[in-house]
Amino acid sequence: MIVITERATAALEQILLVNGAERRQGVKLVPDLSGRIGLTIATPDKGDEVIGSADEPLLIVDSRIKGKLDGSELDCEMALVQGEEVSEFHLRPAA
Repeated sequence: MIVITERATAALEQILLVNGAERRQGVKLVPDLSGRIGLTIATPDKGDEVIGSADEPLLIVDSRIKGKLDGSELDCEMALVQGEEVSEFHLRPAA
């Protein structure tokens, strides 16, 4: 299971709020074609790891990558990009 820091939890909640996520939707970590991990708002699919509650997922880890991310930590820091404050997520591997 991925560990989510308090800062990342707050940032994920903000993403869901700002984007008008529906009930049962969360921020989902998904693999892209280049092998990197992207974020999207989605409902969990069978086999996905869901962090949060059953009715209100916060973070969903795609079943294709959940084993690779087991024990990792998701953190978030604020950064200035072109004068605008944005969230930067960092996924740190298990120690």
